[in-house]
Amino acid sequence: MCLSLRCRPFCSACLEQADPAFAGAQQRLDSLVRTAFFELNLDPSDNDTLTQLVDEAMLPVDMLLSYMRSGEAHARLATGLQEAAAAAVRSSPTLTFNEGRQMLSGNVGYRILEANIQELLRHPGDQQSWC
Repeated sequence: MCLSLRCRPFCSACLEQADPAFAGAQQRLDSLVRTAFFELNLDPSDNDTLTQLVDEAMLPVDMLLSYMRSGEAHARLATGLQEAAAAAVRSSPTLTFNEGRQMLSGNVGYRILEANIQELLRHPGDQQSWC
């Protein structure tokens, strides 16, 4: 899902799915966008800035622009937002366990994560879980 600071969604995830050569594209671009915004005080919603970041991530700018122009990038963004709303996700990150019965949101300590995972591993699906 393309949610890089809610900027115009250049869909690097689309590239990852289209060609295995672009594996990790979303993560590289997200990292560059965050650095540009939080450390360099650049506006990643500006087309020129975003195009430069896409180029720095060694991604094909023309291909990404075609995803944006066709509407596919925006459609994926809308789908992701609808899925998050349907799952009652209100913050990021949110981890969902046990068919949605357990949700951990925000900055959760590793011991809480471990306890939830251990509990799910200890109890098969036909028994009640404490998480």
